[in-house]
Amino acid sequence: MESVKIAIIGANGQLGTDLNAVLQNSHETIPLTHNNIEISDKQSVNRILDEYSPDVVVNTAAIHDLEKCEKRPEESSLINGLGQKYLSEWCALNDSKPIYISTDYVFDGQQRKPYTEYDCAKPVNTYGLTKLMGEYFTSISSTSYNIIRTSGLYGTTPCRGKDSYNFVEMFIDLAKEKDSIKFGGSEVTSPTFTVNLAKQIEKIIKLDVNGIFHAVSQGETSWFDFGKEIINQLDICVKIEKRTTPFEEEISRPQYTVLKNKRLQEHKIEEMKYWGENLLDYLEMTGRI
Repeated sequence: MESVKIAIIGANGQLGTDLNAVLQNSHETIPLTHNNIEISDKQSVNRILDEYSPDVVVNTAAIHDLEKCEKRPEESSLINGLGQKYLSEWCALNDSKPIYISTDYVFDGQQRKPYTEYDCAKPVNTYGLTKLMGEYFTSISSTSYNIIRTSGLYGTTPCRGKDSYNFVEMFIDLAKEKDSIKFGGSEVTSPTFTVNLAKQIEKIIKLDVNGIFHAVSQGETSWFDFGKEIINQLDICVKIEKRTTPFEEEISRPQYTVLKNKRLQEHKIEEMKYWGENLLDYLEMTGRI
């Protein structure tokens, strides 16, 4: 695909910011924030996209906070599900390609080997369910679309949908404030740096391949071991202990959501790095080391 006009929904978010920075080097980008477009309002979607007429519409906007999704399922469904429906419907009518950023949380975490794009989705909470809604609306809109599932995002821009900056910065702050850190972090996933993901999305757009793609850091780790690696790479002297008492919460969380980038590998277009390399890139880019 040659240079195209790409609308980025949620362009001031954690992924959207890096995606815009990467794509604008070779494409015309249209960075759209919540102040520009309300994706839960079909009229707003049609009016704004009619004005810019993008060739590709990448939707990075979502309600990520699990607790908020459980407490406000209607709002979560509007943003994560119906908002993508309106975007995809506009794309279908205007010969444009929708790209939906989805999540590892569409899986239930019961499988003990990495999930591929061919495995059956089975969400266990409202966030995962509403993101699966968004996937469904994307897939029925057109034969030309991308659903990109990723996980454990951290980037140089704060995540607008959560209280913390990102996991890495939260952990660094804890390490500076305390002599020891005790936490659970037993969930196993593949923490992914948004700059690496943005470059992968750029390649998917360039080659104009269709369908679902998993795009996460290579390898797997628990959040506990990821925290240990943050400390190791920064050479911070702090004791890290695993909390043995389970943390009580009402929200169901899948315990194993490692994704395999099978279709990227099949198309020979994988750009994703090992999760430890990604962390090092982040720490260098942010001037930590």
